[in-house]
Amino acid sequence: MIATDINKLLPTILSRVIQRQFKGLTVKEVSAILAAQEIENPEIVASLADGSPGKAIAYAQADAITWRDRAFTLLENIGTDSIMEFLGEQEWLEKPTTQQGLLLMEMITLLLRDGLLRKDAVHCAYYNEDILLKIKACFAPWPSVHLEKALLWAGDSTRGIAAYSGAKGVIEGFAVKLNILRREK
Repeated sequence: MIATDINKLLPTILSRVIQRQFKGLTVKEVSAILAAQEIENPEIVASLADGSPGKAIAYAQADAITWRDRAFTLLENIGTDSIMEFLGEQEWLEKPTTQQGLLLMEMITLLLRDGLLRKDAVHCAYYNEDILLKIKACFAPWPSVHLEKALLWAGDSTRGIAAYSGAKGVIEGFAVKLNILRREK
């Protein structure tokens, strides 16, 4: 059996298999694969895909960089008085598909993760290395506990979208909930 995430396997299955871990490709190796296929911004897409050429190609096809930019813009507007107005102005949020909703939440998760690790001065590989200074500035006023809660809620929202709850409603609910948290003193 081959799995990309053993945490998604049932304990009964894990107890019956031999585990072998294979190291993923480096960002540089994945970037070279993408460049050979003439994919735009191969370094950025490879970094987001964390060593997975298949995921990187899927990200490129889904325009993940645009969705990451949308996720970042959403997070920059959290904590404002007009979050619902901001959400209403986003054309991409009018009728997002399930896949688009999942991709948005994945990009939000990667941004929040990088923001938390950067805030806590953890030296590691970041998914969003190319915009790390923007991430640092965006999350500077956020306490770490807010980033941690946001990460949990992003996971809940991802599961909600995956359960076909309606991407728009789940994304709006996530944004409003996070906005309320950020406005607390």
